[in-house]
Amino acid sequence: MVFKFSALAALLLAASALPSGIDAFRWGMSVDELLKQTPAQKVELGHGYGYSEHTETNPEVYSQASDGKRHREFYFFRGKLYKIFTIYHRNLTQPEFYTSLMADLKKQHGEPARSYEDQVMGLPVRHVEWNDEHNTIDLRMGAGFIFEVRFDNAAAAEKKVLNNLKQSI
Repeated sequence: MVFKFSALAALLLAASALPSGIDAFRWGMSVDELLKQTPAQKVELGHGYGYSEHTETNPEVYSQASDGKRHREFYFFRGKLYKIFTIYHRNLTQPEFYTSLMADLKKQHGEPARSYEDQVMGLPVRHVEWNDEHNTIDLRMGAGFIFEVRFDNAAAAEKKVLNNLKQSI
């Protein structure tokens, strides 16, 4: 019985693990768990800083201080981590840096599932995505920035359904 429980626990942990590259964090962790692993501050809109994901409506976001090359934003839904936004500093936004990030992701995750371009506030943004049944990685370049966005597919889908319901009322 102990083996069956351990195997089940391992499967559940694997399901909540992020794709390689951000190993210290896991989907579904609480804010308290995040803050035990990394110093981060809650993003309060109107205090000189906003969050990067402009498609979010009133998200709970915590921002990690810069390490000199990038900073991270952690997005929570229903009190659980479901998205990590890595924002690279403007001095690293050359196409060559984007190409090297893409090459690293291809080595780790294979060929991307799709690529496309959209508009964010009137500016073109290129997306290259990798996904599996639990995770999506969206490498974005545009509007003077490079972003690496990782999110939990199930939580993102649930959040989208709730937003659609709110809009239809």
